[in-house]
Amino acid sequence: MIKGTWILERCVSDRFPYRLQILRGDKLWLVLRTQHRWPAAGRHIFCLREDEPPSPDEVLGELERVDIIAFNERGRRISVVLDRKRYKRCDFLFLEKSYKGRPGESYEQIFWLTQRSIEQHRPAFKLVSRVNDNPK
Repeated sequence: MIKGTWILERCVSDRFPYRLQILRGDKLWLVLRTQHRWPAAGRHIFCLREDEPPSPDEVLGELERVDIIAFNERGRRISVVLDRKRYKRCDFLFLEKSYKGRPGESYEQIFWLTQRSIEQHRPAFKLVSRVNDNPK
């Protein structure tokens, strides 16, 4: 069952050359300006939420349109599963950060992560067993 639509467009900005629209059902749910088409392995992409629609003179070229088959919201993280073989699972992490030197004011940070980048950013750990100091 299709839950939504993923639309990636090319735009003219040098800093954020891609525009990602996510529709849930028929409604526009999230629009982001991104730095890349998809996060590379071991990396995440910083995104900006688009508050204003693009200006009428901005040329947007659609690069892809893919059905979304699953959404999963877990607190500050939202997972999306696309209906394709490769590059199909990703997460968006929404953070609220305080401005330094401006108490009470904050701003939003959005990071686009893939399953692979999440696994590679997890700190390594070792299981340590307790050594018996009293041998029998």
